[in-house]
Amino acid sequence: QTSSKNTLTVDIPIGSESAQIAPPALWANTFNLNPSQKITGQIQGVACPQLPSVDPDGIVGIDISNIALISSIPSGEIIADPFTPIPSAKVAPTTAILLPAITSSIVLPRPSSSDLPDAKNEYHYLVDIDNLSSKYSIKLQDLDRIELNLAPGQKVNLYLKGNIDFAGSQTINVNSAHPNLRIYGSPQTLELTVKDTASITAFIHAPFANAKSINSSPPNPSKNITGAVWVNSWDSATSSNDMPIIQTGNWADFGIAKPEQPPQVNPISYWQRVEG
Repeated sequence: QTSSKNTLTVDIPIGSESAQIAPPALWANTFNLNPSQKITGQIQGVACPQLPSVDPDGIVGIDISNIALISSIPSGEIIADPFTPIPSAKVAPTTAILLPAITSSIVLPRPSSSDLPDAKNEYHYLVDIDNLSSKYSIKLQDLDRIELNLAPGQKVNLYLKGNIDFAGSQTINVNSAHPNLRIYGSPQTLELTVKDTASITAFIHAPFANAKSINSSPPNPSKNITGAVWVNSWDSATSSNDMPIIQTGNWADFGIAKPEQPPQVNPISYWQRVEG
């Protein structure tokens, strides 16, 4: 009796997913999503979101057609990643300019002021809390606006001591196609409210904040959040009209280092049977 021994040679590429990961449009630890919640980009969390009961298509869960693709970057996905937490709250540099709570329209950098950018062409503002409630760093209503008057390549960073309330017909930096306004919440930033007909172009990073009252009323496709929102929790389930999020910008635009992912095992690229 003759026996033979064969050896199988297999090439399995090992690589990092980090280079392929685009910044999520919506990143939260917990979700309570409206069935019509529209996201252009990725939704990321530590676990799969608790999805709405029934979609218009009759299938339990959020309608995947609402999660649109962005050309040329991996997106249009719901990602559950318990190993990559939302980046920590950013700390204002010691050179940040102290700014009173923003409770009415403002232009940044402030005209007729000594506001100066740093070596990277960025303005840094540490925003105090309001005197009335001692709760909000940003509380805008009606037609209040945040306008940026920036040279190309410049950015404005707002580091907040308190909560965020966009409730009205605000236009926040909508003259920009990219999020050159970054709003960084602190551990004291526990609430984010966006409703009515607010339209915002910004990166909002508030990892301790619970986002609620997320509502666009009346529904208006031109009223949305352009940039990204990263918060502790996102609750749009009770909204009569969801507030769309359209992801724009990259990690450098957001001022956040790209998190490193564990190496990933890619599909087998080559195999060969070798007779011994």
